[in-house]
Amino acid sequence: MNTPLRFACSNIAWGAGADEAQVFDFLQSVGITGIELAPSVVWPGWQGATVLAARAYAQALADRGLHIPSMQALLFGCPAAVLFGANGSTHFEAQLARCAALGQALGARVAVLGAPRQRQRGALSTGQAAEQAAAPLRRAAARFADAGMVLAIEPARPEDGGDFLTNTTDVMQFVHSHGGPGLGVHLDAAALHLAGESLPDLGPVSQFAHYQLSEPGLGDFIVPRAPQAANLAWLQQQGWPHWCSVEMRSSPLGLQAAGPWALMRSFLQTAR
Repeated sequence: MNTPLRFACSNIAWGAGADEAQVFDFLQSVGITGIELAPSVVWPGWQGATVLAARAYAQALADRGLHIPSMQALLFGCPAAVLFGANGSTHFEAQLARCAALGQALGARVAVLGAPRQRQRGALSTGQAAEQAAAPLRRAAARFADAGMVLAIEPARPEDGGDFLTNTTDVMQFVHSHGGPGLGVHLDAAALHLAGESLPDLGPVSQFAHYQLSEPGLGDFIVPRAPQAANLAWLQQQGWPHWCSVEMRSSPLGLQAAGPWALMRSFLQTAR
């Protein structure tokens, strides 16, 4: 099977204050048809991030022919929202409930839960952490399921300060053992590379909810360290049904020079 792919780009690649009209023109010129939304880029400090504002923003993008397939940076700027701790999980669940409401208004179908430092287990053993995390994650995921979305857990790499569910295999095992409606597994190219994991070894694509093209440290794609082309080829051969989202930090080289746009050309599909 050689299914063409659909591509989105996370708005952390240009950040707040950029001329979005120019950015969108460029992205569409290279075949990007979706925007993965970090809400705090559109609404700094989460100020004004309301359901009404989200609907208006989604409509503005739709008028340009752009979709919002996914969200990320769900806990960014919310340091009290931690998975473990006496009161943290209350803030954690409240913030994710807010994101579920925003995601429904945006028309997103996936919300990527990264935030490795806000998922640190500390003195808890891996088993204890899994038991404690199961209930709040299931409750949060149920909110996303009610909104027609999946809360997809991203591996929390030690390089980024993570110590719980640090690779894709661990995330898969957790979701299989403790998951419920709306909880899924996120594939991240940098995390796969850093953990020494290979997509073909993980099993069928039906297990996964989302894929991000990323480099370690959210760097640029000038000299990729992760096997970006091989990963995309495998996803294409397997009939990947979801979006592939480019994730990178804003680069001093500029968006046009820093991204994987040439790599994407042979994998493109116009979004349905």
